[in-house]
Amino acid sequence: MDGAARRRAGPGLGRCRGRPPRRARRGAGRRRPSARRAPRRRVARPHELHAGASLRRRRRRRRARPAGGPVRPPRPGRPPVARPPCAGHAGRAGGTASRFRPAARAAGEGALTPRGLVPRRLRAPLGGAARRGFAALAGPLQPAVPPGSVVAICHCHYPDLVPELAGRLLSLPRGAALHVTSSDPAVFVAWAPYRRRSRAPVFFHKTENRGRDLLPFVTVARSLDLGPDAAVLKIHGKRSAYSAAGEWWRRDTLRGLLPGPFAAGRALKRFAADPRLALLGAPGSFVGHPVYWGRNRDAVRALMREVAGVDARDEDLAFIAGTMFWIRGGYLTALLPHLDPARFEPEPIGQDGTHAHAVERVIGMAALAGGWRVGETDGPAPLTAAAVRHRTVGYL
Repeated sequence: MDGAARRRAGPGLGRCRGRPPRRARRGAGRRRPSARRAPRRRVARPHELHAGASLRRRRRRRRARPAGGPVRPPRPGRPPVARPPCAGHAGRAGGTASRFRPAARAAGEGALTPRGLVPRRLRAPLGGAARRGFAALAGPLQPAVPPGSVVAICHCHYPDLVPELAGRLLSLPRGAALHVTSSDPAVFVAWAPYRRRSRAPVFFHKTENRGRDLLPFVTVARSLDLGPDAAVLKIHGKRSAYSAAGEWWRRDTLRGLLPGPFAAGRALKRFAADPRLALLGAPGSFVGHPVYWGRNRDAVRALMREVAGVDARDEDLAFIAGTMFWIRGGYLTALLPHLDPARFEPEPIGQDGTHAHAVERVIGMAALAGGWRVGETDGPAPLTAAAVRHRTVGYL
């Protein structure tokens, strides 16, 4: 039955018996105005413009958690894992620069980083896993450094921390040298697979378990021929069992010193651009609050008279917390003759009041007293003791 015959037959013919005839609604051809107001369209953030609607919906469902609170409910019999306060956001404890995303271009070097190589419209959908994979692929593409210009000294006391430390140190460029110290042979066994993958040659040094990470660092540094402008990286497997956020402290410090495969080249350029730059710490690690004198006041003052020839005042306290930093080879060479290995106490030692803790503070204080400059990896401006007098570590 064609359309004309169906219209002549009437509305009840040519249809299914169980389906009632369609009736014309009043105003069917016109759009009725809705009483409800149209929902407001949410404007995406600049870094989410090309991420799609799914990421924006997830961001709307995200709820802010209070700083310092537990990240997740603790398992039965385990203490809650404290969420460290982010140093880069207002209203939270810490410094003014973010520990989690050190700005490579804030220093003004104009270095080509993996983040700058990938367009923004590709970075957001790819996600963190793809960015880490791109950083691994960009590692072999970074230019080699002159031999002896970049040296890394890593002390590891716990074999289970080897994958984390090696994952960061594998980004060292060709021409660098890596020295691993430990008193446990199991650490060297765990390092063997990463030794074959490293672009920089890896050397193992068995040291005695004394002086925490400072005595192995002093022992290895004395055996090296360091140039005056060499960039020496000192890191270690910091456990900090006395703090609930000790794991976060180590990871964020390593991320601040080695954020990617181009970090060693940037540190080398910083030392070459400023002949008086002695130390580069992770963002927010250079502190000077009077509470950090602890039980080390007398030992620090005596050591400052030996190293710098000055009497340290209370307001002169300024050091890199955690004892992980980039240090200039010329300053390290001048400092080593004043560090006597026999004065380090055997393990186990206390949390405060030992010779290692005094040396930790003197490294930064002697640099400022001798006219050197101290900075951080996320900014070109040097820091002074007055600038960090009220700065504290957000992980303690």
